Amino acid sequence: MNELDGYSFLVTMNGSSLLELLKVNIGCKKKDDGGWLEGMGIWFEISNRVVNFVGTDAAKLFWYSTPIEYDGSFNVILERTSALQLKKFVKKNSRVSIYFKKEDDFVSSIVFSVNDNLIEVSTIKGRFPNYSAVIIEDKEDVFSIIINKKALQDALQPMIDKKDSFSRVYFVINDQDISLENDTIVNKIDFQLHKKFVSTEFSLDAKILLEFLKSIKDIKEVVLYYTSQDSQVSHLKPIQFFAKDGIDRRFLIMPLR
Repeated sequence: MNELDGYSFLVTMNGSSLLELLKVNIGCKKKDDGGWLEGMGIWFEISNRVVNFVGTDAAKLFWYSTPIEYDGSFNVILERTSALQLKKFVKKNSRVSIYFKKEDDFVSSIVFSVNDNLIEVSTIKGRFPNYSAVIIEDKEDVFSIIINKKALQDALQPMIDKKDSFSRVYFVINDQDISLENDTIVNKIDFQLHKKFVSTEFSLDAKILLEFLKSIKDIKEVVLYYTSQDSQVSHLKPIQFFAKDGIDRRFLIMPLR
């Protein structure tokens, strides 16, 4: 009996793209006093010849996307821990074929075939948040600048407090540079204008931001999208980082109060 009886073929992906897309799992993790808690899973979607992987919790969102040769539409929520088992089998030069089974319009099973291995990934029944609604890059009141990724990473690293659950860092953006500040350190980095600019300041959890920057190893520059943080209401608006090299990587994080 064929192990894939009852399954439908979806698409074939290269291993390097799949491994990169799986990095959105960082967004599914939320830190708590009891340790790492599971988020709501990884959103896997194909639409308009683009494959999207999204991981999110209440404080941050990772959305990675890349073109794919597939004309249809498909979506499912992958259970995070189960999906990460793929990293044990998938190599950068792998070809990964994906199969799925539906029951009453719900994708009840999805299988990844790689190097003669069949890896079944658990799925979650439910609704995923409308992630595209929180993306800020195309909104009128948004400003953007280009930052050297290594310079930003190097400036953040000494500000990490390994003993604390998070590390608050203030971003003070003016027309000269960006000042990254905490209680003991001030580091300044340069930037380039992307579209339009305004001076502002906000604070972020440097640990989460640094985790994103370390995950995009070959990227040289990131675009920072932000709104003017002049009122209490605007502090609720997310900050977005964007990086591109064949895969679009969007990382949103809520400012700290």
